[in-house]
Amino acid sequence: MKIVPDLHSYDGELRLPRPSAAHIWNGEEWLFDTETAQRLLEFNKGKLCERIDTSADDARQALVRNPLHLAEYERAANEAEAFKSVDYTGTVPASVKSWADAKGWSARAAADDILAEATRWNVALYSIRDRRLKGKEAVRAASNEVAAQAAADATIADLQHIIAKTGYDPEVQV
Repeated sequence: MKIVPDLHSYDGELRLPRPSAAHIWNGEEWLFDTETAQRLLEFNKGKLCERIDTSADDARQALVRNPLHLAEYERAANEAEAFKSVDYTGTVPASVKSWADAKGWSARAAADDILAEATRWNVALYSIRDRRLKGKEAVRAASNEVAAQAAADATIADLQHIIAKTGYDPEVQV
């Protein structure tokens, strides 16, 4: 009896293992199939793009923390901007007043602080969007699995870095 390592049984026949999912058996040997390889590459690129989207969602979640507060923060920013546009005169908008009262600040200081925070949020959100879109296109343009994986990994690391540099801590809920 002759023992040959690494043989696998396929339909009752012993063969060397399939080299990759892109190989097909022609009855005598495994042959690389370019069409299958391309379909697999496109499928895997789609999965990598989904990972990028998930990472961007995680980054936005870390930034926003509690999505229920988002409408409140947007309203405060709009009211602060309107108050600033009239040179901080007239009736102080409710969200500006509540922040000023809570912090013991002037209405102007509270409005400026609200606007600074809104700017920081917007910069981070635009950065997340920009990196997500560019990363997905880099994955789609990749000519092989290794390049696609490298593009996805770089994008995900960049998304994590965007949140890290904003100073937001996803573990802190406000």
